[in-house]
Formats: sequence, structure tokens, C-alpha cells
Amino acid sequence: MDNLNTFVGENSLLDFLNPKKTITPLVELPSKLNRFKKENGVRIFIKLMSHTTLFNVKHVTVYSMLENFKKKGSGIVESSSGNTAFTLSILAKYFGYEKTKFFFSHRVPIDKLNLIKLVANEIEIIKEPLCPDKNDPNSSINKAKKLSKESDYDNLDQYSNPSNPKGHYEITGKQIVEQLKHLNLNIDYLFAAVGTTGTIVGSSLKIKEHFPKLKTVGVASADDMTRLGARSKNSLEEIYFDWRSYVDDLIEVNVECAFLHSIKLIKHGLLVGPSTGHIFAGLLKYIEDNNLKNVNLVFVSCDTFLPYVNEYIKYLSNKHLADVVNEDLALSYANIQSRIRGRKYDQFKILPEVFVEKYKNLDKTSICLDVRKDSEYDSFRLKNTVKINLHDLEHDILGFVENLGNYHNVYILDCGMSDAAKLACLILRDQKINAYWIEGGIDYISKKWSNLILRSGSPI
Repeated sequence: MDNLNTFVGENSLLDFLNPKKTITPLVELPSKLNRFKKENGVRIFIKLMSHTTLFNVKHVTVYSMLENFKKKGSGIVESSSGNTAFTLSILAKYFGYEKTKFFFSHRVPIDKLNLIKLVANEIEIIKEPLCPDKNDPNSSINKAKKLSKESDYDNLDQYSNPSNPKGHYEITGKQIVEQLKHLNLNIDYLFAAVGTTGTIVGSSLKIKEHFPKLKTVGVASADDMTRLGARSKNSLEEIYFDWRSYVDDLIEVNVECAFLHSIKLIKHGLLVGPSTGHIFAGLLKYIEDNNLKNVNLVFVSCDTFLPYVNEYIKYLSNKHLADVVNEDLALSYANIQSRIRGRKYDQFKILPEVFVEKYKNLDKTSICLDVRKDSEYDSFRLKNTVKINLHDLEHDILGFVENLGNYHNVYILDCGMSDAAKLACLILRDQKINAYWIEGGIDYISKKWSNLILRSGSPI
């Protein structure tokens, strides 16, 4: 890497993905997001570990564990339903692993599950109790350990691997120290989520070497119904790090507050996720509860909002969302797309030469539909075709279905430049109607077989 942030050569991608080579921003929150700035002289800084090249704080954890692990197997198995799984799926191949397998809690948000399905090899969902037992052989953590012992999988075990906090000591904590010293500032409080606790343990250890009066506050989840980055006090019992020796205080925040405070940051240009909102909510509550004054606080951003879009819609009231006029139109079209997804357009395509031969011999068991605009249809058209208006594609084509019951074959024409015929064809196919669309459309046919075309003003 050079100072122009370019990466070249055979190791360019690995260099690009090395979190040691990316300095993530440290940004002070203005008064719009920090009402305590003017009232109490409190300055709040967000350390955007969500701005690593893989967009999450676990990038540091995973890279450090892989870098310091002695590889034995050909695959990696881990208990994770979040950023560790996503990041490990991508980075593992650079360290010689061929496959990844993850054990997820059944409380994983579906959007997050779908995101990780894009990059992982195998995922197994485990139904876990709200009060976990670290000795339960059926827990996702112990299932990963067991599989590692019995197969060709290595288990990095982010919950006890010392390279987890080590990475944050060497990267997250070190960067915070360097950035604060560059600003000639002291730090009084560090806030971070308590998940595996690697971030808060490693970062606070490094920062306290330079700012020994630092107080560290962990933010835990007040519930464990939706698994975000922070754990509840119950599920922290599964963690093997001695996090209590590094955390001076612990505050609980519920999941609704996480999404609410995240959207506040997002709307001001900080594209962070609910785990970051969770920490931010805890930080503000802590300031108020303890009447803090004239102090500097840093909190660690750990995620982006992208894997949680549907969760935001679920948790936020309408006053936090845009007013959408005629949203039903978009929902209707999305419903069409969901029904025809997986069908291939080309399966039901007919070449114009083939269609013309069929058209010349059109019998009572076949019909040709024209789905162009009225003005286009009135200008020129094929003889013996039926015009359908597709202002509302689903409504109009399905409204015509009852008229197609006696036809064995339905041929659909558009101008040749749109997807109207393709979509109409797939909708009819979804209704078990033998429909086809014509490649090139009526425009192509009108140029090559003009004798078949009826034009405006010509005699019928």
C-alpha cells in the first residue's frame, strides 16, 4: 500500500483486506447528535470500525485469528450469526481454507442470514435457549468445537481465542490512541458492545497504557430476542475472556433503542448499523444517569445498516420513515417478481421467423396479444391480434386470463425494446397458460414482413 491507497500485484487483494493497512475515521459528533456538548462540555467521538474494507469491526478479530492460527484442516467451522461469519467466509480463502461452515442461533435476522448465504459454504441453524449454558453440548459454540475435533475443520473459537482481543489491541486501540494524540486530546471513557468482548478488552488494554485513567463501559443487550452484536448478561456467561477485569461498568439497552439511535446517526451521514446504535444509546443514557461533565468519550462503531433494512422497518415507527405515495404499486410489482423469480425468459422465447410461420397458420386454439401502448398499436399492428392495455401489468394481464381458457397457445408481442412481453409471458406461465414472447417484437416483424402489417389509414 502507498499513500494513494492503491494495491497491486498478486497479493493486492490480501493487502487491501488487511485491516492493519486501513486507518478508520475518528469523528466527533456535532451538537445535533450530542446535546451534552454545549450543556455539559461533553465531547463524543465515534471510531468507525464499520469503515474497514469489509465494513465491520469483526474484520479485525477474524484477520488477527487467521494470522495467528496454525492451520491444520481444509475448512473452518465457527459459531457466529453475524459479522464474524461474513468476514471469515471472505478471508478464509486467503489463508488456505477451502470451505466454511457456521452454526447460527435461530434468532438470526433473516436479512443477515441471506447476506451470509451469499459468501459462506454451509450454515446450520441451532435452536438456542434464552438462558444459555456454556456446558451444553448442543450449543452452537460447543457444536463447532465438536465438529472441529471430529473432522477436517479448524475452529478458531472467537469466544476464547486470545488473538481476538490481540487484534483490537494492535489495531483498534492503537489507532484510537494515535488519533487522539494527533488531536492533543485526552480520553476519559471508552464505550463498546460486549459480544465476544474482544473489542472492549483489547482496545481498553491498549488505550489504558497511554491514558491510565480511562473508564471502560460495556453496552449489553437488555433482551436477546433479536441477536445483534451485544449479548445479554445471560449469554455473556458463554464468554471465556476475563472481560470483567477490563470493563468498569455495564449498561443495558433494549433492541428498539438500538434501531432508533442508529437511524439518527444514519440520517446525519454515519452509515452504521443497529449494534452501533445500541452502543450510542447506552452512551447517552450513561452520560445522563451519571451527570458527566467536561469529559471526552469514544464509542466504537461495529456494523452497517445494510443487513438489517427490514428490521429497521419493523422496529421504527412511521414518523422515522419517509412517506411513500402509492407504495402499493411497488408492492404489487414486487409480488409479481417474487412469483416469477427463477423462471428464465429465454425458455419461452420464439424467434420471429418461427412465429411468422405459426401466425400465418393461426387457428382457433391460438391467440396473439399485443401489449404496446394504444398510440403504437393504432399506428401499425399485425392483423388478427388482440390489444391488451398493460398500465398495471399484473392486474391487466390477469384480468384477461379468464378469456384465454380456450386457447392452447398465447403469443405476446411488444415493440421489441421493452420487457412487457417477457413479463406478461411469465405471469401467464405462472397461471399455467402456454404463453410465448416474440424476439424482436412487432418492430422487427414490420420491417421484414411488411405485408402482414396493418397501418393507420390503410384499408382493413
